[in-house]
Amino acid sequence: MGALRDLDTCCSLEQFVDELDRQNQQAQILVGHLSDVALNWQPNGAKSWSIGQCLEHLVATNTLYEAAMRDAIERNQHHGPSGSGVYRPAGWPSRKFIQSMEPPPSRKFRAFRKIIPAASGYRAKEVLSRFLAAQQRLHEFVFQSREMDLGRIRFRNPLLKGVRLTVSSGLLLIGAHNRRHLWQAETVRKSAEFPGP
Repeated sequence: MGALRDLDTCCSLEQFVDELDRQNQQAQILVGHLSDVALNWQPNGAKSWSIGQCLEHLVATNTLYEAAMRDAIERNQHHGPSGSGVYRPAGWPSRKFIQSMEPPPSRKFRAFRKIIPAASGYRAKEVLSRFLAAQQRLHEFVFQSREMDLGRIRFRNPLLKGVRLTVSSGLLLIGAHNRRHLWQAETVRKSAEFPGP
């Protein structure tokens, strides 16, 4: 599960794209053949998220981040420096933040209101389609920005006011955050009370 974590939060564009592909496969296996009841089932007496909520949370989060990073690239495309092709966190605080997202989680974070998923009403084909579409947009983004130095271009964090991250850090954060909630979704499916496909 931790393909990028093994690289100590540094990776090439090709490794990042490979990880997106791996996550797509994981999501497809996870959601494939699930009934709507199973997809929407919440463990811990409905206090924890369902598989559908985990995926929808990733769609909402990644859509916000991708748009913010794309805006930063567009503003720097004519005078931005050429890139090295390697994504690295911008210093120790970014590295620790990214690592804190890796599964299994060592601490819980409260989700921001704009990325809290609806409680129910998910359908497997629809939520998987939205997740894969968000992943495809990230895939296209990294190739469109491959000539830029993503370790020097910063974007405004769409969730934390006043916080700016490098695009490299943002991409690594997305990778770790995806792994965290796909791991969470896997844990839901392995629950003894899970209603099954």
